[in-house]
Amino acid sequence: STQSRSSAASDVYKRQELDYSSLFSILTSIDTNVIREIMKLDLTEKFGFPIYNMRGDFSTPKEIIALAKHLLGVTNDDQVLDMCSGIGDFLVDIASEYNCKLISGIDINMQSSLIAKIRLSVLTNNENIIMTGDALTHVFKHQYNKIFCNYPFGLRIDNYKLGEIKSRNNLLYSWDKYTGGSTDWIFVNTVISQLEPSGKAVMVMPDGPLFKIADKNYKIDLLNDGMIETIIKLPQNIFPSTMISLNLVVFSKQNNQKLRFIDATKEFEKKNNKNELLLNNILSLIETTDNDKVKTVEYKNIISNDAILTVDNYVGQKEIVYHNPHKLSDYLIDRFRGYQMTSSQQKELEDPNGEYEVLTISDIDNGNISDNLTKININDNKFDRYLIENGDIIISSKGTRIKIAVAEIGNRKIIANGNLIVLRIDQTKLNPYYLEMFLNSSDGQTILKQIQTGTVIISINPSRLASITISTLPFEEQNMIANKYKAKQKQITLAQEHIKKLENELDNFFEDEVEVLFE
Repeated sequence: STQSRSSAASDVYKRQELDYSSLFSILTSIDTNVIREIMKLDLTEKFGFPIYNMRGDFSTPKEIIALAKHLLGVTNDDQVLDMCSGIGDFLVDIASEYNCKLISGIDINMQSSLIAKIRLSVLTNNENIIMTGDALTHVFKHQYNKIFCNYPFGLRIDNYKLGEIKSRNNLLYSWDKYTGGSTDWIFVNTVISQLEPSGKAVMVMPDGPLFKIADKNYKIDLLNDGMIETIIKLPQNIFPSTMISLNLVVFSKQNNQKLRFIDATKEFEKKNNKNELLLNNILSLIETTDNDKVKTVEYKNIISNDAILTVDNYVGQKEIVYHNPHKLSDYLIDRFRGYQMTSSQQKELEDPNGEYEVLTISDIDNGNISDNLTKININDNKFDRYLIENGDIIISSKGTRIKIAVAEIGNRKIIANGNLIVLRIDQTKLNPYYLEMFLNSSDGQTILKQIQTGTVIISINPSRLASITISTLPFEEQNMIANKYKAKQKQITLAQEHIKKLENELDNFFEDEVEVLFE
């Protein structure tokens, strides 16, 4: 039967080493209909092909392919390109369902391209162009109206490679300020440059390029030209090779003026130690109007928010009404992250008689800085840049719980460590306790949560913190309210001290009240 022959073919593949050049000879010994069914299957699961290729890339999960196909709206009349096509999973899925005019793929890995070419040649008689080459420097002969791209994250290039990319002279944006580093926006530029005016592209992108302030100008260019339609945030642990937060980003040249943000992070079920997308749930979110998981935002509002494109910044967030709004940066004299001192380095410098003290996150409690900090002895002034001054705002930069304190330290020489951000404000314009009060309010906490980034390690970037908007009052009113706030803080401190005293008394209650009777 066909089923038994498929099983036999599977066994053949499992016994073979990854000798791709012998694949043709294997296929010639198998029934044609069986070969067609084999070519449609997930080779990484069924036949032991490795998930990772020579560059460390990974295959695209079938649920992501299904979502991309839906978002693209593929039809028989389309010319489809998969940039970074690997062994052709996306293109094979398209070829199995549609009789497209043109199906193309490009991948830098020769073996992957060969496998993709073999699979597509079996499945369709239409024109298929599978290219081996670098997608960033390749000169494409066609434009496409449907493009999918799951590029290698974290890929870095040097200035020579950048010059080679720019020399093609066929990119939509020059973005000459790019000086190396990650290639996220170069891939975006390459994809949309190959897109027909009526076309659409779907890219898998990490959170990093969507929120980085350094990438602000790229994003503003795209928004001003109406290039971005939808961003869907995916659950973690969907791809077998990474835990980072990923998104499906839909680009088109339709002069869009609004962007839909969709939070699909909860739409999964656990299977075999990984998360599998609940596809129908996400498709329903795509078709729904705004709710607690979907929000449509006008471009102008996104641009005013530093062109930040992470879904968390717009979906499920409290609507903040500002009173006399100002940028926090208007009041800053200085801002810096503390000194990144390793535990071993601190251990070497520890001295109970040391002149300097080290402040860590654990030394801040309910807005107060501990009186018992670790003392260190140092002989140079390289740490002086990280010294805290009276009235500085100290904010924890790592962790889900955000701690805030105003420094009241007298003449102590306290060094903030690397997990803290120090804000030095103009205290003639902004009362530090008023700022602490605002940041600890529900509005302030919402703002701080919005600028947190990361999935495994949650953090706040000092530049993003400086760019937030705060509600302000005339300075005299700030002082009056800040004094009331400080009085409440003092009451809490006294109440906590009283509770601690009662707890100590309770711990010794038996000794004090019972054992004394037998003395």
